[in-house]
Amino acid sequence: SMVSTQSTGTFCQHLTVMLLLLALFALVPATHGCTVSAPTVTKSGTSLAADGEVLVGEEIEITCTFTDGDTACANKKLQIGDAAEAEYSGPVNHTMTDVANLTLICTDGTSPEELVLTSVHCPDPAADTVTAQLSYDETNKKIKLMCNAAEGCDKAEVNVQGTVEDSSSNNSVGLGNPEMDKYGATFTSTATIEFDDLEDAGYEGSCTYGDVEAITATFCPKDPEINLGDGTVTATGMAFTVTCNFNNCEHTKFKEGNVEKPYNSSTGYVVANGVLTETEYTCVNGDDKMTTKKVGCLDGMTVLNNVGGVCTTTLTPMICKKLDNGTYVKTCEEDTTNQDSQCRCPKSTPWYHEDEGECKEKCGAQGIFVSIVLVIAAALRFL
Repeated sequence: SMVSTQSTGTFCQHLTVMLLLLALFALVPATHGCTVSAPTVTKSGTSLAADGEVLVGEEIEITCTFTDGDTACANKKLQIGDAAEAEYSGPVNHTMTDVANLTLICTDGTSPEELVLTSVHCPDPAADTVTAQLSYDETNKKIKLMCNAAEGCDKAEVNVQGTVEDSSSNNSVGLGNPEMDKYGATFTSTATIEFDDLEDAGYEGSCTYGDVEAITATFCPKDPEINLGDGTVTATGMAFTVTCNFNNCEHTKFKEGNVEKPYNSSTGYVVANGVLTETEYTCVNGDDKMTTKKVGCLDGMTVLNNVGGVCTTTLTPMICKKLDNGTYVKTCEEDTTNQDSQCRCPKSTPWYHEDEGECKEKCGAQGIFVSIVLVIAAALRFL
């Protein structure tokens, strides 16, 4: 028992010594080296968080904080993105480049601290460069909305939204995430749609880049149909009516030449005074389905701007009509000053013989006979 008592006493003595040593160590101040804090960023004087939006081309200010320990901080450095580390002596201004994200690292060589800016965006494009195109992919049986602009970024995120609605019920068409190509974004419907199941009324798509006003596009599955009067209309000043069958499309336009004109679905487009030169008329469904027909000159006539070949007052082509009794009748007297570009016969042969479809020097058989005699006489002079 005596041995046991001595062992216990020795242990207690050792424990006491250890506790005293620990107490002494606790009283000794700890030593600390340089403390490095993660970079902080401001934009236009406002603090910018890691997920705060910053645009390519904008300027940010980067600050590293180094806190001295027992010894002063040395070897202070800042790394911006993929650039090499650079000596740090104070806040650094940096212009954002085209990157997907930007990593900033403050370091003393041993304790790096970083901040990653994750919301680097492309600036909004100029409004007049934005385009939208809506179509149907027959191979994959899906509706596609293509948004584009003149300029873009290779890596920074482009802020673009796309929507599509069917025009019969205004229901939204589900779209997947876009395929990006700089400023270009192609949205594709998530569900397949058979061509026969497409809405005749059509679809309307919308592309929105950031704060730029939305640009719309339209699509209808069927081509329009067009008729010009009874089908025998010519550019001779005769009245006619253009009719379009838009096949239930709700996104329609009508053009005379390249100029959009109002179209009355009840009466069609009435050309009360006809036309005197070749003129095209176009019925349009959506943005890209169009059918065109042209009112042309009479066979044998062309569009000219020389004097002659047109009537006074009406300026219609001069027509020579052959009656049933074989005689010829002029429709008018010739205007010898007008030079408008229109359907007419040449000055040398200003009369259009309706029965033959040819331009001739005189109106009537006598004129034709005289012309033949003159030709023969001219030939005889060389014999």
